[in-house]
Amino acid sequence: MSNSSDVILYTQPSCNWCNILAKKLEEAEIEYTKVDITTNGTAKNFIKAEGHKTVPQLYYKHHKINTIDTRDISVNFLKNTLSLYKEQKEDWPWQDSGIEQF
Repeated sequence: MSNSSDVILYTQPSCNWCNILAKKLEEAEIEYTKVDITTNGTAKNFIKAEGHKTVPQLYYKHHKINTIDTRDISVNFLKNTLSLYKEQKEDWPWQDSGIEQF
C-alpha cells in the first residue's frame, strides 16, 4: 500500500520484519505510506537523526508507533495506539483556559 497518509512505514528491500509489519497494517486496514530508506535520502537521514539503526520504523506524524518488538505487534495494538495519538491535540488550545486565575 502506498497511499499518502500520516502513517509512515520506513523500510528497505529484503526486510522480513518490514513485510510482517506491513501485513499487520493491512490486516488492521490502516492506510500508510511505505518509504524505502535505501532510495530516499531524506527518510534515511530522518531515521538516523531519530537514533534508529534498523527498520522497520513506524511513525504517525512525529510519534513512533512500533515501541515494542515487531513480533509482538498485533492488529489491536496498532489500532489502539493510532487511535490514542489521533485523539491527542497537537497544539496548545487557541483560547486561554483561564487556569492561571486560580
